[in-house]
Amino acid sequence: MIVDDLKNFDKYLNINPDFKKVSDFIKDNNLLDMQTGRHEIDGDKIYVNIDEYSTKTDSIPEAHRNYIDIQIVLKGHEKIGYSPLKDALSTEVEYNPEKDIEFIKANCDFIKANPDRFFIFTPDDIHQPCITDGDVSEIKKAVFKVKILDR
Repeated sequence: MIVDDLKNFDKYLNINPDFKKVSDFIKDNNLLDMQTGRHEIDGDKIYVNIDEYSTKTDSIPEAHRNYIDIQIVLKGHEKIGYSPLKDALSTEVEYNPEKDIEFIKANCDFIKANPDRFFIFTPDDIHQPCITDGDVSEIKKAVFKVKILDR
């Protein structure tokens, strides 16, 4: 997992060559004004899901096998839990290859997410988004999905 100020995103472009397309998309679009739903950047290789929801007190941690998540809260604030995949306690819901998601029981550490930060989660990371940080918050979030190159 990587968490940093959004203004520093370009410092991480060397992690994956497709991160440059994500950076360009962020610079060329007003994410806050985008409609909810999936927006393709490079077909199934790179896309962004724009979502709106209310935070909640609990959720089941999740992990992905074929995509890196780059999560940016555009409006509101939440906590996002993190745990290394190697520390998973058990599988709650088996892996769904069509949705590239599995739900995992894990003891997560939490970090505050707000519009000034971004989070990068790789397939080695468990993450638990959407968690209330104090009062319930109305969230608008961009989740960029970047396909792992060697898969």
